[in-house]
Amino acid sequence: MVGWATADITPPRPVALVGQLHKRISTGVRDPLVATVLSLELPGGEKPEQAILVACDLALIPRQIQQRLQERIRTQLPEFDSAKLFLNATHTHTAPASLTALSRAFTT
Repeated sequence: MVGWATADITPPRPVALVGQLHKRISTGVRDPLVATVLSLELPGGEKPEQAILVACDLALIPRQIQQRLQERIRTQLPEFDSAKLFLNATHTHTAPASLTALSRAFTT
C-alpha cells in the first residue's frame, strides 16, 4: 500500500531566509513551502513492513527534530517502528531556518 499527502508550511509572515552570507527577510511568497509525506506498507508475515518519508521545503532539519517526532510517533502509533520514519530537507536556500514552519507541517 502507498499513501501520500502534502501540507503547506509557508510561514504566515515575513521571516529570515537562510542560504546566503547576509541576512535576508522574505517580502512575499512566490511559491509555497510544502511538506510531502509518503507512507509505504508491504503486507506479509506477522507484521507488515512500513516506512514513512517526509520531505520538507527547508534548508535543513536538525537531528533533534527527527528524534522528537520519532518519540511522538512511538506514543501515537505504537505498532509502527519509529526508526523507519525519515525526514528530508529539500535544501532550499529560500526558506526559513525557523522550526515554526516545520512544526506546522506535523500539526496539519
